Amino acid sequence: MALIRATAIALAISCAAAITGSTQTIEAYEAANSAALAAWRAMPLTVRNAGFVTEAPTGYGTQNPREGTRFYPAEPVIIYAELLGYHWREYGNNTVSFSIAIDVVIRDGTGQIVLERENVETVTTTSPHHNREMFTTLTLTMRTAPVGDYSVEYALRDLVGGQRVSVALPFSLASP
Repeated sequence: MALIRATAIALAISCAAAITGSTQTIEAYEAANSAALAAWRAMPLTVRNAGFVTEAPTGYGTQNPREGTRFYPAEPVIIYAELLGYHWREYGNNTVSFSIAIDVVIRDGTGQIVLERENVETVTTTSPHHNREMFTTLTLTMRTAPVGDYSVEYALRDLVGGQRVSVALPFSLASP
């Protein structure tokens, strides 16, 4: 934890130094980016901004949060989540890639598993840059499920770094 705090402080100092000058140079930007990468590499695999949304977003941070957690059987249950702290595989040709596998478990109100799927999706991105704006969406269709309380566990596995993180979101299906 101390390493993460120290790295975050270094990042803040680098950013402050970069923006206090009259003009920001590419060197200042690269120094701040290097500090951000160091903080990223020191953090565990983390989910943030996970929640239900009204529609699948078109890009990172463009989600429209949904009010409430009650759905009707014909209504899609759409979940948005941002992922931080994943690792990159470094290649010798100045490219890197990350790979994330997604698993899903749905439980009813008593905690019984009603659906369990591993590798629902695998996302792999290869780039010359250490991309840090990764988001996922999961759409559930619950048309034939009985009315009641549920929980969806959305697990993300970093296939390069070997870490796993999950988030559980309670919701309910109501009669139309």
